[in-house]
Amino acid sequence: MTTQNDIAEEWFARNGWEAYDFQLKSWEAIRKGYSGVLNAPTGFGKTYAIWLGVLKNYFSTHSKKKGLHCLWITPLRALSQEILRATTMVSDELGLAYNIG
Repeated sequence: MTTQNDIAEEWFARNGWEAYDFQLKSWEAIRKGYSGVLNAPTGFGKTYAIWLGVLKNYFSTHSKKKGLHCLWITPLRALSQEILRATTMVSDELGLAYNIG
């Protein structure tokens, strides 16, 4: 049975993918409370590295406080729309009641 903390692994497996090392490291860093900048080539899954890390962290906490869990800053409007689309898709496919805006 998949636990809420395994949602990233479950979603990757459902799509026939395997996480890159930088994604696994990102999930662990987010779990430990680190913040930072992620740099990887276009199309390598940076959005999934961060978003699934945020979700894993959220579901691993006992309090699940309402409020802001992630502030994502991008200098490009087109990129922000792509990030919104990808994060919403992941959350919808996992059946999560998580508000993204």
